[in-house]
Order: sequence, then structure tokens, then C-alpha cells
Amino acid sequence: NSSAYDLVIIGFGMASHRLLQELGQLSLAPKRILVLGEETLPAYNRVLLPQLIEDSSTDISLPALNFGKNVVTVLTDEKVVSISRQTQQLQTKSGKCFVYRQLVFATGSTPVFPDFYNEEEIAGSGMYGRMLALRHTGDVAKISEFPAGSHIVIQGGGFIALETAAALSAHYRVSVCHRGPYLMNRLLDETASLLLQASLELRGIEVLLQTEINGAKASPHKLQLALSRPAGLRTVAADLLIAALGVQPRCELAKLAGINTNRGVLVNHQMQSSDPDIFAIGECAECNGETVGLVAPVYQQAVVLAQ
Repeated sequence: NSSAYDLVIIGFGMASHRLLQELGQLSLAPKRILVLGEETLPAYNRVLLPQLIEDSSTDISLPALNFGKNVVTVLTDEKVVSISRQTQQLQTKSGKCFVYRQLVFATGSTPVFPDFYNEEEIAGSGMYGRMLALRHTGDVAKISEFPAGSHIVIQGGGFIALETAAALSAHYRVSVCHRGPYLMNRLLDETASLLLQASLELRGIEVLLQTEINGAKASPHKLQLALSRPAGLRTVAADLLIAALGVQPRCELAKLAGINTNRGVLVNHQMQSSDPDIFAIGECAECNGETVGLVAPVYQQAVVLAQ
């Protein structure tokens, strides 16, 4: 059967790229592998997206894959919509059907948006294109459409938020709104955080602590953001709002297929799900109550799963 594969990987991000790299070095790797990526681009280094904003010539490519005897088919722009574990078949949005012997979820995660962010309402308002999260190269393209000097507000005070703020400050006026008492409060003590804040302020970044964004309205060509701070309420005009509030594992597909999930797809130390032929890796996987968001542990998972 031409649409039958030894291994099908759903998702073509950094986790599945690394898994393919590891499999390419093993003599007993599956012979026919299919990778179904949802984005138009093949896997790239997502970690470098903030640098790509600052400098559009940044190389975000990952090392070329080398497979020897294995046949690897990569299809981009293919979103998987359903999985039948009984027949070991999966269906894509474009109507294609594939059969797997083993299956890997590498579906990653989806950004957390503020409560007032309602996709349907936004699509019909002037806010469309003025709120996003930095997840894809498409988001970088949208940001770069804003002229230099535009006011960009970032919601969040974690690592991604601040890395994005620093990158944007080269071309834009940037404000960071963080609900916590100081920046990166999960990782830094107050002294370290204040030093970090001072260095951001030297770049011209406005830092607003203990600040919640409670809503957004569109006025012509601007967003009006409702901020609540200890000092009271305040409205701020912005050209763009970037949400950097963390991510949630993407496991809807696994859930629909009847695989055990919690926050992510539940896996054991071999990255195996409740179905022995199905595995999960990267940000969509949950092992021992933990999900990972950093590259190093994801690459370690790839080594384990390849074996």
C-alpha cells in the first residue's frame, strides 16, 4: 500500500527534526517514514524567532537531514484531523489518508492568550492582526509590517517576553506589562530581577509591574488597552499587542483518538502513550506530571524515542 508507512510523525518542528536526525544514525530505524507538518515551512529553529525580528537575515534553518537507506517523505501544509487506532489510519484536512505501524505525536504547543482575546470577535473588528503571539515565522512577518517607532505592548514577564522585548526595542517603542511583583519572578530573585529591569530600561523599554491587561478595544489604527495597576486604571494606546503568557500542550488529536491525556499526552519513560504503538515527544508530551518547554530535554527525549 503506497500510503502505508512504518512510522508516521505528526508535526515537523524541532522535536521531530531531532528525532529524524537520531533515527538517521540507527541501522534498525523504520524503513518508510512519513512526516506531516502543519506549517508551510519545514522545521526551523523556533528559538531564534526573536533574533529574526531584530535582523531579517538571521539563519533559522536546522541541519540538513541525512537518511541513507531510509525513505523519508515530508509533507508540509498537512493538518491531521482524525486518527483511527482500530485501523491505524489517519486523515488530513486535505482529504488524504495514511496507514501507520507506529505513530509519533510531535504537535508542540499553542500559545496562551488573555481571557479577552476572542478570535471570532477580533476577526470582525479593527483588532485583527493587532494581537498575536510569537510562535511562527508568519508572526515575525506580521510584526515586520508595522513601521519603525510603532508602540508594541508585550503581555508577560518571562524569558520569551523579555527576549522578544529586547529584540523589538531595536526598531520599536516597547512596553512590557507583567502581573508579578518583578520580572522573571519564577527564576530570579528580586535583586537579579531589578538589574535585568535596569538593562531593559536602558534599551528604552518601559516596564510596568503588577499590571494586568483587562481588555482591548480597537480605535482607528490603534488598540486601546485597559490596564489595571496598584495606582488605579489606565488606558494605553498601542499598535500591536504580543501575548507572551506561556504555552499549552497540543493534545486535542490524541484525546479525540482516546489516548490518555492530562495537560499533555501522557507518556512513560520510553515516550510511549497508553497505546503501545503511539508515542509523543516535545512540548505536547507529559511524563511524571511534567511537560518540557526547553530544547535540551526535548532533544534528550528524541534520543530515547529513537532507540
